[in-house]
Amino acid sequence: MQLQLTKAYRHVNVLSSGDIICENVKDEKKLLLRAGRKLTDRLIYLLKLHHIRYVYVEQSLPHQYDVETRTFLTEFFKMIRANNERNRYAHLFLNKEYSCVIQTLLAAYLQDNRLREEMQHLMHDQMFSQAVEQFSLGTLLAKRMGMERLGDTAIAYLLIPCEALDDTYLKGYFERIGLAHLSHILKYHCIEQPTLDVQILQVVHTYVTMTRENSMISLQEIYHLMHEQNRWSNELLYHFRELLEAGERKKEGFMQSTQTTTVATQALPVRTTITLCKMESPDYERLLCLLHYVVEEQYEQATTYVQELLAKSTPADWLTMIVMPLKQLIEAGAYAPAVERFIDDLLISLLKELRLHGEQKNVALLIINKKMKNPQLLALLEGILRTQKLTVYRPPFIKSAAQIERLKEHYEAQHIIVVGHAPQLATNPKHYYELHENQLASLLYSLAGERIRDYAFMKKLDRYNMLQTEKN
Repeated sequence: MQLQLTKAYRHVNVLSSGDIICENVKDEKKLLLRAGRKLTDRLIYLLKLHHIRYVYVEQSLPHQYDVETRTFLTEFFKMIRANNERNRYAHLFLNKEYSCVIQTLLAAYLQDNRLREEMQHLMHDQMFSQAVEQFSLGTLLAKRMGMERLGDTAIAYLLIPCEALDDTYLKGYFERIGLAHLSHILKYHCIEQPTLDVQILQVVHTYVTMTRENSMISLQEIYHLMHEQNRWSNELLYHFRELLEAGERKKEGFMQSTQTTTVATQALPVRTTITLCKMESPDYERLLCLLHYVVEEQYEQATTYVQELLAKSTPADWLTMIVMPLKQLIEAGAYAPAVERFIDDLLISLLKELRLHGEQKNVALLIINKKMKNPQLLALLEGILRTQKLTVYRPPFIKSAAQIERLKEHYEAQHIIVVGHAPQLATNPKHYYELHENQLASLLYSLAGERIRDYAFMKKLDRYNMLQTEKN
């Protein structure tokens, strides 16, 4: 019987004669072994002489994991799924090669007693979530870039502390766990001419920070802000973008169609196809039935009701005829948090579908300079603005007038909406608005139950126009 070959990262100490190299092995640009080469005892010794620790190989024997390794891998991938809506890359692991790379690398690291101890401590640390993101994206981006000695380097993306610590302590920490050769990565935040391994960590750390600050920021905005920093090569940013967009194409969600809309959100696991028609007023009876089935965790029935509700409305009215009335019913009925999460997932999926309806000529900048109690209001506002034929950009970390002026000029924005305090610009544009969170909530929910043809949103927004305020 022929044994099935398995691709996996393995520590050099557990390689066997007959294993097949799956990718070129280089050391300081020098090619040591070419992909497809079958290992011999002499070649394994050569790898050790060059201090190559981890190699991607095909082996004829499946590797059985011990209980501690299985536990760590389970918690690792569970964390990826938990962060899925924000981090936008968990769906990359539908790619078997990516999943194999991450899983076997982690398993290989766990064979080292010093690394195993640190990884087990990390699993119970509050920074585990961020470490998982840095390692997953950093490793996959490094593999995509063809980085040398990936297996030897990627462990730093997992174990490098996410918070700022003393440099001397960090260097000693890496030496203690056998990673002294990676100590140059510890100063990734301030290196002026970083090597590729450091650049990858910088890019990934920036992305993770942006999405944690603003879970609804679009990939287009992230790419623009990264390019603006002028810190990384176009090639690196191109591969990073391709990596994320490959994941976006795999992700279950709303698929654009001219005649129909397919619903398949995480909250609604059953996929159905619907045809759009009109609904004149919210169908509160069906909305209540929908909430009932969500409470009872009967998601197939809930999906059916979502199908029927969306079928009676056009995309422009999804938010005002379905989502906002649902949120009002939740507030009035004191439903469990799980029900609210269900509606929030639906909102996010609908917003992503609205973003697919094509770029518009007029641009609106949505600026947030104060932490919000209810960030879902921003998703609602962006959705409503998109129904007004506006392309919406939501850049993070914007506080100064100079930053707003630069963005206004770059995007040629006709509308600027600030949630929080709107700084005085050199010349306030014609459509420059300032709303506080309670005002935004009041404005949005005044639209609940109305169709787009009836509510004249931009006129309602005018009461918060800075020019109107100056006149008064």
